[in-house]
Amino acid sequence: MSSLKESTIKGTFWTFLEEFSGKIFGFVIQIILARLLMPEDFGLLAMVIVFIGIGSSIVDSGFGQSLIRTKDPSQADYSSVFYLNVTISLIVYILIYLLAPYISAFYDESKLTYILRVIALVLIIKSFSIVQQTVLTIKLDFKKQMIVNLIATVVSGSAGALLAFNDYGVWSLVFMQIITASISTILFWYFGKWKPILIFDFNKVRYHYSFGYKLMLNTFVNSIFNYSFDIVIGKYYSASILGYYNRASVFQKFPTMLVGRSINRV
Repeated sequence: MSSLKESTIKGTFWTFLEEFSGKIFGFVIQIILARLLMPEDFGLLAMVIVFIGIGSSIVDSGFGQSLIRTKDPSQADYSSVFYLNVTISLIVYILIYLLAPYISAFYDESKLTYILRVIALVLIIKSFSIVQQTVLTIKLDFKKQMIVNLIATVVSGSAGALLAFNDYGVWSLVFMQIITASISTILFWYFGKWKPILIFDFNKVRYHYSFGYKLMLNTFVNSIFNYSFDIVIGKYYSASILGYYNRASVFQKFPTMLVGRSINRV
């Protein structure tokens, strides 16, 4: 029990350090980007992030949480979930790719088609590291997760600021997302020390799905609710107005997210 208590305290410390350092650096980068980019650029990103958030909840499908609650998960559990996550991410990407012109027409923003098709690649990239991150969480190894996320935040933030300085506009924000996902995935593979094997067990998938789909539905509904204002503002107002709202919302939630996420993850 003392070992679990000690691990929990350490996990909370490293998660808080990750959130604090990452959010502080991200806050500085956001200030720099706000000076270099137009409000419209943030608004365009907010329009597409809605669908990335919803897509992420579908790709994960609660399988990661199901692995965490499983006592002594086997290689078959991990590998089956890994292949399923990747497959679902490909399906979701194809759907977003096909729907992109209609989403663009909904917002009456022609740029969104290409932006959405590019940024949706984040879903595929992240799907390759969901299990690796879950393995570290099962071990309560939040120190390595802190290192991964901090490096990804620093590199992507620096790259985004550089791109914005060179007048890449909204694409600097898009590539920030892709760089973050790519670096995180590479580092989670390095630190996670787990690799899939050629096995796919349908019984394992059914077991994890029976638990995970409830979490997926919960996250899916929460995502729609959380992004509802972004959808309405993006539809009936300009991208600039949405950009102002999105930035204000992010900064307003900063303190609660910093503390809440640190405790909830552990």
